[in-house]
Amino acid sequence: MNTEIVHPTDMEIVLLYPCPKCGKKVPAIAPLEPENIKCTYCDHRFVAAPADEQDLDFLRLITANGRILINNNFFKG
Repeated sequence: MNTEIVHPTDMEIVLLYPCPKCGKKVPAIAPLEPENIKCTYCDHRFVAAPADEQDLDFLRLITANGRILINNNFFKG
């Protein structure tokens, strides 16, 4: 088994949209424009509201593209 530790270099934001037909949460990488998505549970298609690009950029900035989210206690031990 390989024990090499790999750190993230970038991140994507996944938003959960409730399916209007079955109510299950459907994950989608934050769309920047209205996007047709398909419920993975009931196959219903619906339009996901877009995310704000400036807000996504802000989240990437304050988390250093995900690098700040790594558990520092993982390396102590």
